[in-house]
Amino acid sequence: MLAISHTVSELEGPWLEFSSAVQAVAASATPTLPKFGRGSDRVKKLVAPMTYVSADSPPMLLFHDESDRTVPDIHSDDFVKALKNAGARDITYKRYTNNSGHGVFSRNAKETAPMVEVFLLEHLERPCLAPRKRNG
Repeated sequence: MLAISHTVSELEGPWLEFSSAVQAVAASATPTLPKFGRGSDRVKKLVAPMTYVSADSPPMLLFHDESDRTVPDIHSDDFVKALKNAGARDITYKRYTNNSGHGVFSRNAKETAPMVEVFLLEHLERPCLAPRKRNG
C-alpha cells in the first residue's frame, strides 16, 4: 500500500520531512482489493492498493500460491495485471502451484529468499530514508 499511495496526503503520517515513497517492494500473499462489508465506499477505495496503480509504481517482486485461502491469489493476479496494463516498469510475479498456501514465501524460502536478495540489491542503491529538502 505504501509503495503506491505515497502521494495521497490523507495517508501521510506525521513525519512529513521524510518521504514515504519506497524504492522497491518484495511481498507475498498481499491483499490488494478493497474488503467488502462494513465501511463506506470512500474508505474502501482509500485503503485499496488497486486504487493507486500507475506507471509510476516502484519495482515489485510478488509471490503468491494458488492454494492460499487467507488471501486468494486473485488479489495478486489482478494487481499484477493492472500494474502491467498501467505501464509499471518492473513487475515480477512468481505464482506458485505447489500448495504452499499463505506461507508461500517461507515454504519456498530456498527460492524466494535469494530472489528477494538479488531484487533488492538491484533496486536499492541509495539510503532508504532521505529527508525531504525544505524550502527557505
